[in-house]
Amino acid sequence: MAPLQRFQWQRTSHGFRFIASTWSPTYVEWFQSNQSYSRRSGRQASLMLLIPLGRYGHVFTIKLGSAIVLVVNNWESGKECFTINDLNVSYRPSILMTEHMTYNQGMFSFSPYGAYWREIRKMSNSGILSKNKVDLLSDIRGLEVKSSIQELFNLWSQKKDESNFMLVEMKQWFRELALNVIFHIAAGKKDFGGDATNNDKEAQTYIKTIRKFLRLIGTYTIADAIPLLRWLISAKNTQFSYTFMALI
Repeated sequence: MAPLQRFQWQRTSHGFRFIASTWSPTYVEWFQSNQSYSRRSGRQASLMLLIPLGRYGHVFTIKLGSAIVLVVNNWESGKECFTINDLNVSYRPSILMTEHMTYNQGMFSFSPYGAYWREIRKMSNSGILSKNKVDLLSDIRGLEVKSSIQELFNLWSQKKDESNFMLVEMKQWFRELALNVIFHIAAGKKDFGGDATNNDKEAQTYIKTIRKFLRLIGTYTIADAIPLLRWLISAKNTQFSYTFMALI
């Protein structure tokens, strides 16, 4: 889902055109439906968005308070969102999360389309994501993969059972490998493994903070739906501020 300000789009022979939103549950109705649907079905509440699929097609909008949210229900339309119609979904609204956790939309991924976004994107493509830069950092990626496999082998040697098997949590292994590559490139050190710079307790604190950050990124608060309520929320007393300060 990508938040928009004012419009819904509809497929035409020339691509998409914007029309007024038609199916618009209020924020309270949406919250109540989410809660009841989750308890009744035991599945994710986001599946409720399949309900208007037959009437409105694979691309439609719903209204959450003052915000209009674009819903895309198939990969073909999703691909068009980021290719043919990328400018139409490049807008990023200012919500509590972006204000307190992205330097007020200063982070490239959360910035609205404009001169700043275009300049940072150009710098990213020519610098960080350029072929020369990627090739230059390939040794670090290879080193971390080799180191992680060696540590996995050492662990297997110590804890294997009588059948030479050992249960490994691959989700955790891949997570620590990815974080080691990121930290090695960004800070020149690693946080997991036998030769890690930090102890295990500090590394686990990093993981918890990052998890909370990623969870809060998708948070849409009542103050975002009803902007008049924002004055009731102190910036210093929000989970956004606490988590962001812990992360930096």
